[in-house]
Amino acid sequence: MTTTRSNSTNSFASTRAPRIVPGQSIGETPSAKIGKSKKSAATPGAVAQGVDAHAVDALIAATYQPRRTRSGVCVVDGYSIRIRVERGRLVIADGLGEHRREQRYGRATHGLRRVLIVGHTGTITLDAIRWLADARVPWTQLDYDGTLLASATGDNIGDGKIRRAQAIALDTPKGLDIARSLLVDKLRGQRTLADRLPATLANLAQLDDAITTAETCRTLAELLTAEARGAAAYWTAYAAVSVTFAPKDLDKIPEHWHTVGQRRSTVGGGSGRLATAPAHALLNYLYALLEAETLIACHTLGLDPTLGFFHADTRKRASLLYDLMEPARPAVDAYLLDVLQTHTFRAADFTETRQGVCRILAPLTHTLADTTSTWASVIAPIAERVARMLEGGRAPRSGAAPTPLTKTNRRSRTTKPAPAP
Repeated sequence: MTTTRSNSTNSFASTRAPRIVPGQSIGETPSAKIGKSKKSAATPGAVAQGVDAHAVDALIAATYQPRRTRSGVCVVDGYSIRIRVERGRLVIADGLGEHRREQRYGRATHGLRRVLIVGHTGTITLDAIRWLADARVPWTQLDYDGTLLASATGDNIGDGKIRRAQAIALDTPKGLDIARSLLVDKLRGQRTLADRLPATLANLAQLDDAITTAETCRTLAELLTAEARGAAAYWTAYAAVSVTFAPKDLDKIPEHWHTVGQRRSTVGGGSGRLATAPAHALLNYLYALLEAETLIACHTLGLDPTLGFFHADTRKRASLLYDLMEPARPAVDAYLLDVLQTHTFRAADFTETRQGVCRILAPLTHTLADTTSTWASVIAPIAERVARMLEGGRAPRSGAAPTPLTKTNRRSRTTKPAPAP
């Protein structure tokens, strides 16, 4: 199934973020030490400020070295992207200008878990889509600003029963139970992370009060009010976190880039989607990766991504998708906090548009894309839990409830019981 969109227990507690080598710049790759160079980075339509053309060309060459598919995630970007099939093999070509690369994948040996396309110039053929579907490899397309354009999975087990249960549950106590479960987990995750933030005692107390209220509220309005109070305290604390840039780049960046800053943007009507500072640009990009994985999870489980429980019904909004993302967001926030506290950025990692919007440049986008499998593992138990709640918490007659994302029941059925003493 392919979907396009035009305009968004603590299941994440034990999930660890992808490891980043201490002392390595966030944009650095093992094959080219670009993170510590004075070279800039380029993304189609944007070039970092204050960098000469030769440096840009050198960094593009380093960025598009022969592809290494880390964690099974293949990142495809640049101009004139081509994804096709030749003689039974998937062929992926990308790059900028004369710096092009091409990789071929066999049906039995591809090792792919995800194909992530970043950009909007190029083609993917119908036989390539079928090849990926046969291989059960989901693919996702993001625009350069992190907007999710399309997502597809070749493994869909939905049959309509769960969607019917989903629609019926929207205005029932079961719907409120699901909403409470998701938002209480989100608040608990934020409260746990707040201990690592420059939070005041008032911030922490406000979060504690929000959790207590959310756990006992009887209406959706009360639940959303409690969540909003908790979010206000949480983002106030997160806003004070510092963002470190190399000393040689301090005169190249705006003053407000030195801290995380408030979540609400000062452009585009206040939406957090148009980030004006690097930290929120990073966060938006990571959230977009989580969004893509959540959409894939919905399709795999047969959930309707548009039928949410607390995000308002709006044309072209995948409300359930955003509902499911809420308890997973603190895991993304925790990963970003680790990065902000341990790494030094370069001015060349970002660019500022004429409207004041901050955007991330390659190869930093490639590094972030490698976290895709982490967000898949974070969202999987959350989505399966909601599906289980919609089924009434009971297993179907054929056996244990299906867990196609976490494979929990599959593992339990194949594990032999220990012999009696």
